Amino acid sequence: APASHLVDRPMTRTAADGENLRRRVLAFIRNAAPFAYCDACLALRLDTGLAEMVAVLAELGGSDDAVLGRVRRACYGCGRTLELSALRDGPSR
Repeated sequence: APASHLVDRPMTRTAADGENLRRRVLAFIRNAAPFAYCDACLALRLDTGLAEMVAVLAELGGSDDAVLGRVRRACYGCGRTLELSALRDGPSR
């Protein structure tokens, strides 16, 4: 019998999966600094979907005291120049 029934089942993510991805994203970005990666390259390197990556990055950069900020610069992975998430230098004054 073919195993196609496994392919048709949607993947479900739990809150723990989201927190794990959040930690993995922060660890990867901190280790890669000063280099930065676009959302798509981060998703590829961390083996997750682009929509999930965008959501995590928005969560990490969504406030004035956020760890990440959106900046326009070249992606170290694909070389495109676009808006991407990078570590903030420090508190804004």
